[in-house]
Amino acid sequence: MNEGERNSFKIGDFEAALLHIDTFALDGGAMFGVVPKSIWGRSYNCDARNRIKLFGSLLLVRANGLNFIVETGMGTKLSPKEKKIYDLKNVRTISEALKESNLETGDIDFVILTHLHLDHAGGATKLVEGELIPTFENADYIVQEDEFDAATNTNERTEGSYREDDFIPLEEHGRLKLVDGEYEVAEGVKVIETGGHSFGHQIATFESNGEKLLHIGDLVPTSRHVRLPYIMAYDTHPMTTLKKRKEFYGKIVEEDIDVVFPHDINQKIGGPEAFSECL
Repeated sequence: MNEGERNSFKIGDFEAALLHIDTFALDGGAMFGVVPKSIWGRSYNCDARNRIKLFGSLLLVRANGLNFIVETGMGTKLSPKEKKIYDLKNVRTISEALKESNLETGDIDFVILTHLHLDHAGGATKLVEGELIPTFENADYIVQEDEFDAATNTNERTEGSYREDDFIPLEEHGRLKLVDGEYEVAEGVKVIETGGHSFGHQIATFESNGEKLLHIGDLVPTSRHVRLPYIMAYDTHPMTTLKKRKEFYGKIVEEDIDVVFPHDINQKIGGPEAFSECL
């Protein structure tokens, strides 16, 4: 799939599309944790600063007359200096991406944020005439209570991952819906808290007519991270990540679930066969 191209598919009666919003780069060592560069470097090229290129996308799902978005990318609020640090390339705006599906931001009913790190929640808000407002003006933003608590009570290790401009305006405008654990957003759509990567990380599942899609968030950020030891150094609770991976890998294989890898440049969706080898 070329940059900016829309990858459309079906989940039973649901219509879905992966909309490419941005690319950015993070340190390869941090992305692969305890796995040495001599191993991860065989499958991922890095630049002179040891950064690997990553993908930022929105998952759009149209289900039962409702429109859902999972994740919002980095958005457009970063300073020139910050864009340089992350080698951020804004491929197109969220509004431009939605036009491909004949939608506007006001047509979105629910936004699911797997967590509130800046590369997932940055596009949740936008700056208009000096005011920070929700990007999706009519949507409820679904976030775990544990994640909001972690994002608003950071420590020395986590403060660099969160920007209050990405989520406090959602609360101020009455668009933030905090949930606790497994929660059914609508028929066939639910979120499940996993923790691991962040304290309140969640995943999103879509099911229609026996077909299932799982947006696994940063529990498995790319197809290269499927192997169990390949856990990011960014994870605040890596042993929880390991535990939840084992739990969901079994479900993925048993229930024949397709999985969205949120940051993979080349393989955006993987089937259960990729996970069966790790059980």
